[in-house]
Amino acid sequence: MNSKFILSELITNNILKEDQNDFIRSHNLSMEYSHSGKAFNFFVQDIVNDGRISEIEVKDFLFESLFYGYQRETYIYNIGSYCEKYVEVSNFFDIIRQKYSYVSDGMYNNIVNSVDDNEALVAIKVAYSKDLKRISKVRFIFKKAVSVIRKGGLEKTLSYIPIEWELTRGIIIAKIAPKRRLFDKRLKPEYLNRHFVDELKHLFEMERIPLSNIHKEAICEMSKNLYEQIYQKMVISKPSGLDNLVEDMSNKLKEKLGIEALELKSTINNIFNVEDSLQKQIENILISDILLDVEQGTGLDGIEGVVTYLKFSDGKKISARLKGKECRDPIFDSESYMALRSAIENARQTSRLGVVWLTKFDRLRVCYDATDAECLNIHFYKNLKKEEFEYGLQMYQRFEKCGTEASSKIFDLEARAQ
Repeated sequence: MNSKFILSELITNNILKEDQNDFIRSHNLSMEYSHSGKAFNFFVQDIVNDGRISEIEVKDFLFESLFYGYQRETYIYNIGSYCEKYVEVSNFFDIIRQKYSYVSDGMYNNIVNSVDDNEALVAIKVAYSKDLKRISKVRFIFKKAVSVIRKGGLEKTLSYIPIEWELTRGIIIAKIAPKRRLFDKRLKPEYLNRHFVDELKHLFEMERIPLSNIHKEAICEMSKNLYEQIYQKMVISKPSGLDNLVEDMSNKLKEKLGIEALELKSTINNIFNVEDSLQKQIENILISDILLDVEQGTGLDGIEGVVTYLKFSDGKKISARLKGKECRDPIFDSESYMALRSAIENARQTSRLGVVWLTKFDRLRVCYDATDAECLNIHFYKNLKKEEFEYGLQMYQRFEKCGTEASSKIFDLEARAQ
């Protein structure tokens, strides 16, 4: 006689409610589920035991749901090399079983039965090359017991760490759902992801390629490009004759100020450049007007996103951090950004960048964190869908590939605007 199917809430607590409801709906059981008053895990185990859905369907659902959803902290590593013979189909599982002896095949899934405190590889899905001789992509799900602090003391939870190794693209992507009030601070996402990526590194003799400053340079260019989009829109809409008016005002001010050797002093300190200061102030007003339209949902044409957080260094004198209100509002129209605009334009690296992408997914908030030289951390501010993750990564990769040629020089635009 087959043993009863049991589904623990330690597992389903890691699954989004909307995903749970979609699963129920896909089997036309929404009304019964609602009337039952049962928790999702109990309802599902009952209908499996009644034979109305299969255990395999539940396992597949759990596997796919654990790859996104709460997994808002994502880490991307570049892989330079690995032992080629280990990814041949004839050798791959022997290598896996050196560490995880219980893995049976390329569709191994033991999520349901693994709720103890032991660290484990609970599921794996393998994709093969066209000739079926090599591995082309592997998706792993690791499990780690994590205690969190509650009012009544410590509570055991499970963390799932899905990792995708795309051999053809040469990257590893790890995702983790951050947990609040951790008892052991060593189980934060930035440590957990590295722990399990290191496990794979040792198994397959991988060589990771440190990003060094590549990711800092890429998100720096991303920041400049997004500002350029706003600036270009301002240039096009700027009233005619405005530059001549600024020049006349500048000349009158310089005459009235009567500062000796003003032009010479402006070469030493830009604060003496009266015309430039006036020009930037006028531009700030026009840019603020554009961003006001953007915030109200209009005037989005040609603007992919806005920067809401920026941490940078110009490599010389200035290190700064700028952020909009609650890291949601754009910083391009702030006095701080305008005051540091020259330094930001001359910067080559940005260590952290917050962006709200406007053109897709109803204002997708993302933070690109390049403080770790080994990997790029992309943090999503809401529960994650596959399409949103892929979009956030693609936008970064666009600038990583283009490097410093990702966008036209802002100085060229400013020259045309004069």
